[in-house]
Amino acid sequence: MNESAANTALQTLQNFDLSVVMLLDDNRWNTFTMLFPIMDHYYQRNGIEVIVIADHTLEQTTVLTFIKRFSMIDWKVLQCFSDNPSQRINIGIRQSSKRYILLLQPDWEFRNDVIYSLCENIKYYHGYYAVGQTMDGKQAAILAVKDCFEQVAGLDETIPTETLAIDNLQRRMELAGISKLFYPGAEIIESANAISESQLSQNVIIQALLPTKITANQEKWGCSSYILVHDWRNNPFAGAQCKDYLSGLADYHIADSNIFNQNYQLIALIPTYHESDRIVDCLRSVEKHCDGIIVLDDESTDNTYELIQSEKLLLKAKKKRTEFNDKQNRNILLDLAYFFRSKWFIFIDADERFDERFVNLQDIMKLPTVDVVSVWIANLWDSIETYRTNMTDSHSISNNGLLLRMRMFRNKGRMQILSHRKLHFISIPYIENSCISRTLLIHLGYLTIKKRKIKYDFYKNEDEKFDFNSYYHYNDILSEKIEIKHLNELSIDHLE
Repeated sequence: MNESAANTALQTLQNFDLSVVMLLDDNRWNTFTMLFPIMDHYYQRNGIEVIVIADHTLEQTTVLTFIKRFSMIDWKVLQCFSDNPSQRINIGIRQSSKRYILLLQPDWEFRNDVIYSLCENIKYYHGYYAVGQTMDGKQAAILAVKDCFEQVAGLDETIPTETLAIDNLQRRMELAGISKLFYPGAEIIESANAISESQLSQNVIIQALLPTKITANQEKWGCSSYILVHDWRNNPFAGAQCKDYLSGLADYHIADSNIFNQNYQLIALIPTYHESDRIVDCLRSVEKHCDGIIVLDDESTDNTYELIQSEKLLLKAKKKRTEFNDKQNRNILLDLAYFFRSKWFIFIDADERFDERFVNLQDIMKLPTVDVVSVWIANLWDSIETYRTNMTDSHSISNNGLLLRMRMFRNKGRMQILSHRKLHFISIPYIENSCISRTLLIHLGYLTIKKRKIKYDFYKNEDEKFDFNSYYHYNDILSEKIEIKHLNELSIDHLE
């Protein structure tokens, strides 16, 4: 994929919202454990959940020992005691938590980015399913919205082999008016252990390939006996995996080993660098509204790191600073957040505070249809009592001198911020299902002329490094045409 295509991919698939379902047994285990380590990067992407249905031939400890090696993948492991592959796949479909489902065989090797190719294309076609192909031209892998699988009641649990059951599934989807999108560019190298259908009777094959009914399974489907062995939402290995991750940083402090076993509603993620004059006030403000705090320091040379103390502090860490890279710092914070059982996360900068008159995050978190929350920002100017009302801003909804920024998001598994910029990007990992909250953050970063001059020089220098040529917006920081208002003039109506 060239650089242009890669940037397009970053912008269009911030959240794959995908459950990958695959069966594991003794016959496929060795090939799976050999191939997965060279393909794991395909699964370490935003919103991909990997559901493995292991049969009774595999020991739970064997599977868990293997998946622990891949701490940045959203694993869900189920053990099923049925020998019927359709029943086992149906369990995976029913237990999936994402919008899309991709059925794969664990011993397939990708010749190219099969997952991206299928996901990127299917999103433009409602009422369709997508398939790729093997190197010898056979159709392989099936991707569809979960509702499509439910519409036809999953795989026919009377069909004895996985391949034939998938063929039957496609034909019933087409009977239901769900059309096929065939992508020969999504290429899979099929295992030499592929199961042949030659031993099945002709009558069984004909009945499978020429179904007359849309739905299969007269009784409830996907309800065979199984055990939930592992779920990424309640990862028992999180503490050990987090410490292993932290060992690659310069320093860290964990509040208590029990923090990884507790449930949180909202955790604040705070990046810091030379914030000794502001970090204490920031923490006092944040701890009133969040259940936990995670801080990453970019190797400050003042005493910022030592001042990071709070009763809500779960973890603080310090990284080696090689250059300024805001995106990298926030992505490290997202990695650290992944080890915690929190429903929501919010990014807060060290030079920000909550305006205690206007905070409604708790109410927003109760809305089941909301995944991303925007807050209002007031840039204090020359006084802690006044804010500037005519700052340049590209967001169409920003008004009344307040800027609108996406900051809070629901936990959807391991995520990263995708941007070609290192500075001034949308600082959350995905943007769908958003709403505006009546929450106001007070920003102190432009408070004095000295701070404004430092900000301007820094921003301009960083953008010129990467030839973005966008620092014309920064000229506004030093503008002499200033309009200000008193904070007391703000009311709840300004935040609607």
